[in-house]
Amino acid sequence: MLHKLLAIHRASQSRLRYTHFLTILVIYVGLGFHVGVWAVLLADLTNALKLSPALLGIALASQSGSGILLLASGSFLADRFSRRLILLLGPGGLCLYFGALSLVSNYPLLCLVMLIGGLCTSCYDLAANTLGGDYERLYAHKTMTLFHAGFSAGAALGALASALALTLGMNFRSIYLATGIIFALLTVAACCFPLPTLSHKKPMAINQQHKPISSPSTIALLCTPLVALAISLVCLAFFTDGAIEGYSSLYLRNLLGSGALLGGIGIAIFHFTGLLGRLVSTALLRNYGERLVITVSGLCAGTGLLLALSTTNSLLAVSGLLLVGLGQSPVVPTAFSLAAQSGSQQGARAVALVTALGYSVFLISPLLIGTLATFFSLRLALVLTIVTSIGIVLVARKLPPSRRFQAQIIDNDGEDITC
Repeated sequence: MLHKLLAIHRASQSRLRYTHFLTILVIYVGLGFHVGVWAVLLADLTNALKLSPALLGIALASQSGSGILLLASGSFLADRFSRRLILLLGPGGLCLYFGALSLVSNYPLLCLVMLIGGLCTSCYDLAANTLGGDYERLYAHKTMTLFHAGFSAGAALGALASALALTLGMNFRSIYLATGIIFALLTVAACCFPLPTLSHKKPMAINQQHKPISSPSTIALLCTPLVALAISLVCLAFFTDGAIEGYSSLYLRNLLGSGALLGGIGIAIFHFTGLLGRLVSTALLRNYGERLVITVSGLCAGTGLLLALSTTNSLLAVSGLLLVGLGQSPVVPTAFSLAAQSGSQQGARAVALVTALGYSVFLISPLLIGTLATFFSLRLALVLTIVTSIGIVLVARKLPPSRRFQAQIIDNDGEDITC
C-alpha cells in the first residue's frame, strides 16, 4: 500500500512539473508573439506617420525608458508580491497597448503610447523571466534556454502572421487591433495558469529557523561575478536585438526594397533560427559549457551581420539574419540562467537587475542607431551591431570552461520532462 501511495505521489509531482513547464512556455510564446508583430508593423507605422530614423529612435527610447523605471521597482515587487499579479499586468497591458497603436495618428501620441507599452512589456518580461528562474530553482534543471526557444517561436509566428496579413491586403492598424484581442484572451487564461512556487521548502534546522536572512544590496548583486557577466552579455545582445527589432524592417523594406512579405519572412527567420539555436544549445551548454558555446555564438552573429550589411540583395540579407538569429539564440537565456543561479538569496532581484540594465541598452541603441542613420546611413549605423558581437566573444572568455549547474534542490524526483 505504501509503495502504491509513493508511486501516486511521484506521478502527481511529475504531472505538476510538466504543467508548470508548459505554462511558462506558453507565457514566453505570448511574449515573443508581440515582438514579432511589433517588429514587422513598425515600418508601416513609421511610413504612415512619416518619421525619420531619429524620431523613431526617440519614440523607441521612450518605450525602453518607461520599462527601465518599472523594472527598477519590479526587482522588489517580484519577490514581495504575487507573481500572478505581475503576469496579469503584462498581457493585459499589451491588449490596451496594441489597441492604442491602431488609433495613433500623430507623433506625440505615439510617444505616449510607447511609454505605456514599455511599462506593459516590462511587466510581462519580468514575470516570464522570474517564473523561469523559479522553475529552474524548484526543479534544479536548466530550462531557461528552452523557455526562450518558446519566445523565439512566438516571435517567428507573430512576424510571419503579420507579413501574410499585410500581403493579403489587411491594414496594419487592423492587425494591431487583432493582436490586442489575442492578448485579451491570454490575460483571461493567465488568471487560471498554475505557477511554480518556492514556498514549499524543506524544514530548516531548529537552530536556523529564526536566523535572519540578509537581503543583498544592489551593489552587492552587481559585484557578484556571475551577475556581472550576465549583465555584460545581456547588454551586448540587447543592443543587437534592439537594432534588429527597431530597424530591420526599415532596412529590408525601405532600403533594400524587399516588400512586406520578404521583410516579414526575414524577421521570422531571424526568430525561427533563434528557436532552433536555443533547442540545440540546451544540449551544447550541458556538454561543452558556457564559454565555448557563447564564443561560437558571438562569431556566428558577427558573420551574419557582416553578410546582411555588405549586400544590396534582399535574399542575402535575410540569409545573414538567419545566422544572426542562430548566433544570438543562447546568449540571453544563458545570461538569465547565470543571474538566477548566482547564489543570491533573491533570484528574482538578480534577474530583474540584469533585465533592467539590459533595457538601458534598448534606451541607447535606437537613439544611437537612429541618429547615425539620419546623418549618415542606416547601413553604416547598423555596423555597430558587429562591434557588439565581437564584445560577446570577448566577454565569453571570462566565463569558466564548464560550470556545474548549481540550484536549490527542492523535492526533486530526478525525472526529466524536457525533450
